[in-house]
Amino acid sequence: MSLAERLAKHETPQRGLPCPVAVIVAALDETDRKALLNAMDQPPNHPERVSSAELARMLTEEGYAIHFKGIERHRNRVCRCFTGSSRVSP
Repeated sequence: MSLAERLAKHETPQRGLPCPVAVIVAALDETDRKALLNAMDQPPNHPERVSSAELARMLTEEGYAIHFKGIERHRNRVCRCFTGSSRVSP
């Protein structure tokens, strides 16, 4: 195999943990995935917005371990999903 072929096939290993929201979204069925993403996309002043703490509580009750800070980071687009270092798609 040539160097060019090796470089073309090289995948940079993920450093650190993936975004917890992306991991959960990938594990959900289509109905729950759409509901969660819709809830997370509500702007801060939207009357039906569910807080990050409340979303974390609901997800934890469903068996997904997550802290509200992980949800806030994803909502604010500062998690690994949006910095380009996650292998899990949001």
